[in-house]
Amino acid sequence: MGIFDKLFGGKKGKSSKKRKQIKYMELPRPDGDHGLCSDDECPCDPLGVPIPCGEGYIYISHHVVDFRKDCLTVREAHNKVQRLVNGMGGGAYTASSGVFAPILVCEKGAKKRGLNLEIAAADAHHWWKTGLVPLRPTPKARKQRPM
Repeated sequence: MGIFDKLFGGKKGKSSKKRKQIKYMELPRPDGDHGLCSDDECPCDPLGVPIPCGEGYIYISHHVVDFRKDCLTVREAHNKVQRLVNGMGGGAYTASSGVFAPILVCEKGAKKRGLNLEIAAADAHHWWKTGLVPLRPTPKARKQRPM
């Protein structure tokens, strides 16, 4: 099974009606030639290790999918957060990384979270090119069966 099958749930030759339609959400890309690992749970440098443009892994939690399903653009997500903050009296609000938006992570962070590295890397590559990530949680790596 190739990466196309894993990402889209079908083979190229099958009709698009049977293929699962994937929605995408916007995620701003960093200025410059690199991003930083932004995983609060990663054992890398607390300031985030540099991740060159086109590389890294994208982590999309089920919390992000739930939050972003009705706000696929950055503007819509910002407006939704503002409505939530205003509904709470307008005070300061904090959330850990990976709650409102997907995060770029380094290999250590991706492995620590048990992500499917092939799919998380393909998502990152697509994001660097387009500014879009799939509206679905990042799949976990398959556990190796003992022989």
